[in-house]
Amino acid sequence: MLRKLPSAPNWSLLLFALTCFASNSLLCTVALRPGHIDPLSFTSIRLLSGAVMLSLMVWTRNPSSKILSKGDWKSGATLFIYAMAFSLAYVRINAGVGALILFGTVQITMLIWNHYQKTSLNKNETIGLIVAVVGLAWLVIPGASSPDLMGVCLMIIAGLSWGLYSLNGIKAKAPLHLTAGNFGRAAILSLFFIPFSFSNLHLSSQGIETALISGALTSGVAYAIWYTVLPHLKPTLASIVQLAVPVLAAAASILFLGEKSTLTLLFSSAMVLGGIAIVIFGRREKIAAKPIGPA
Repeated sequence: MLRKLPSAPNWSLLLFALTCFASNSLLCTVALRPGHIDPLSFTSIRLLSGAVMLSLMVWTRNPSSKILSKGDWKSGATLFIYAMAFSLAYVRINAGVGALILFGTVQITMLIWNHYQKTSLNKNETIGLIVAVVGLAWLVIPGASSPDLMGVCLMIIAGLSWGLYSLNGIKAKAPLHLTAGNFGRAAILSLFFIPFSFSNLHLSSQGIETALISGALTSGVAYAIWYTVLPHLKPTLASIVQLAVPVLAAAASILFLGEKSTLTLLFSSAMVLGGIAIVIFGRREKIAAKPIGPA
C-alpha cells in the first residue's frame, strides 16, 4: 500500500496527526458546552492561532515567502463557514456524534462532486454511497436518542463547507503554504463579525487556552505533519486511514468526556464508515486524487 516501507517514526507521526484531527471535536466540546467561551471567539482564536503557526512553519522553510500569496478569499470564506458552523454545532451535540456527521458529510460531498464532474460511479461505489447516506439518515431519525436537529444541521453545513474547501485545494502544489494563506483569510473574516456580536462574547482563560491548542497544535501542527507524511502514502491508503478520525473521536469522547454510546450511534457509525470503505475499495481507478486532509 505504500510507495516504500515506512519507518516507525512515519507511522507515529501519522497516528499523531489523526489523533489531533479527532481531538478538535473534543476540544471544541470542552470549551463550548460548559460555556467557557462563545462560538465566535473560539472560532476566531482557533483560526488566528492556526494561521500564525502555519505561517511560522512556512517561514522557516522559506523566509522570503509571503503568507497571503497562496490561497484565495473564496477558500478562506469556505474555511470560515466550516469553522464557525463546527463551533456552533458543538454547543448542541456530543463530540462523537459530531465527528461522525462531519466526516460522513465531507466524504459524501466529495464523492457526489466527483461523480458529477468526472465519471459515473460503478456498482460498488454506488452501493457504498447509499449505505453511508442511509447510515447518516438513521442517526438523525427523530427519537429518544437522536441528537439535536439544529446541531446536526450545523455540522452538515460544516461538512459541506470542508468538502468544498478540500475539492478546491486538492491539487495544490504547496498545500502547507496554501492552508496558511486560507487560515489567515478565514481569521480576518471571523474578526469582521466580532463588532456585531459584542453582547454575546464571553471569554475565560480555559476557553482561550483550549481554542489556542485547537488552532496552533491540533490544526496547525497536525496539518504540517499530515502533509509531511502524505507523500509516503498511496491515495487509497490515505483515504482509508482517515476512517480512524471519527472512531478516535467517538472513543475519546466516551473515555474522557463521559459521553454515552448508543446502539443507534454504533449502527450508524458502522454504516457510514463501512459505506465509505466500500467506495474506497470499489474505485475503478486505483490512483485517486489525494485528500487535502481530514477535517
